[in-house]
Amino acid sequence: MTQLTVIDLFSGAGGISHGFEQAGFRVVAGIDFERDAVETFKANHKDAIGLEKDLAKLRPRFLTDD
Repeated sequence: MTQLTVIDLFSGAGGISHGFEQAGFRVVAGIDFERDAVETFKANHKDAIGLEKDLAKLRPRFLTDD
């Protein structure tokens, strides 16, 4: 079975990401505009990228390799 991948938007410290991991998902990134939240997310999810970004200003292309 293929493991599904998650990007956590408005991630905060990563509580929902933790739930996804417990359910077998792979969390690859969390995005929040609060610096402290992103730092906590990164500490809680060492294999994921934590991004300090304002989603209201973020373009979808930012998340692709193009």
